[in-house]
Amino acid sequence: LAGARPGAFVEPGDHHRVFLKRRIDPGHVPVQFGVAGQLAGLPARYGYVAHARAWDETLVAFDGVVKHDLGKGTSVVHSYGPTARAGEAAFAPDLGRSNEDGGWLLNLVLDDADRSSALVVVDAESMEEVARVHFPRRVPLGFHGTWLAEGASTNNHRRGA
Repeated sequence: LAGARPGAFVEPGDHHRVFLKRRIDPGHVPVQFGVAGQLAGLPARYGYVAHARAWDETLVAFDGVVKHDLGKGTSVVHSYGPTARAGEAAFAPDLGRSNEDGGWLLNLVLDDADRSSALVVVDAESMEEVARVHFPRRVPLGFHGTWLAEGASTNNHRRGA
């Protein structure tokens, strides 16, 4: 790949897209599922992944979200609780903030202690919980998604794309 940066590769059969491969050390904490946020497909400073409190041959239990600062090489974990299980958080941008991490991480969380379900909202900038909406009955896990502005064909509204 002539002229490409170290760690770059081209997806087979597609010579128009170049991907960068980076090694992120989350502190030896198992993580899974990347969340691109509002800059899907564009260079980004922040990345969000599901955090796992357990990951072995018998159990995988995602219990939070990790924010990776790819510029500084640091990570912050937000846990939904010691008996919580969750899926992949969805990033919902705050159109009133211009910073890349200005928005919220939304996740459906199941509490194994009382079998309750809630929608948990975490401020993506501070990584602090700002809301927890409890549902009247248990909702199965499986929440995946990306938020798009109404009428947008892409979610890259902050970069003029």
